[in-house]
Amino acid sequence: MSVMNSKEAKVLLPRTGPDHFWKTIQQHYAGEDELTWKRLAMVALRENAGWPIELIAAAFGHHKGHVSRSIEGTKKEIRKRFRAEPDFLGCDAAFDDNHGFSDPDRPQS
Repeated sequence: MSVMNSKEAKVLLPRTGPDHFWKTIQQHYAGEDELTWKRLAMVALRENAGWPIELIAAAFGHHKGHVSRSIEGTKKEIRKRFRAEPDFLGCDAAFDDNHGFSDPDRPQS
């Protein structure tokens, strides 16, 4: 799987495991920025582990609104930074700058 970074350079995301994925995120997105990693942790807890916003807020010591805004902002930033190729996640979806991933065969509303 590969994506393109903001400089339109192809970045290969290996399918060998999560360690390689997070190393790529570190190299091409978060670096050593603690705030960015904190926001990524919030996204991961919500998207991958299914934690409710209230529990994430409690874990990080923030209000629910702040956590919601942080998660949505981080997701938008990642979508903006990385543009996916059509075979991303093994599907035929194309990346639409306004709406994220969209199916080119499905009518747009």
